[in-house]
Amino acid sequence: MNLEWGGGTILIGVEKQEDDPFYSVKGIDDADKISSDIASQCASVFNKPIRPSIRTEDIDGKKVIIVDVTEAPQSDKPVFIRNKSLPRGAYRRIGSTDQKWLCAAYF
Repeated sequence: MNLEWGGGTILIGVEKQEDDPFYSVKGIDDADKISSDIASQCASVFNKPIRPSIRTEDIDGKKVIIVDVTEAPQSDKPVFIRNKSLPRGAYRRIGSTDQKWLCAAYF
């Protein structure tokens, strides 16, 4: 999936190796609860509900959650954290950082 535009994928239960471009599987406990919490938060925390695809994979005997998020339709943008409103509740992922959304840069 395109990480700049078009949505993205979140991996939970992996860890980036120092001085290595690869990730190692660490696994997580209670994958069902975490998946449920993610779905609930996505449905209620933002100004528009987000409906990600959430699945759990077993890799080398360890649980990893994979969350695929599609890009919001243009009519729903920007998506932001409801209780923070705009512009404080909107962020843009750039590389490995979360950048505060700048209204002027959006248009």
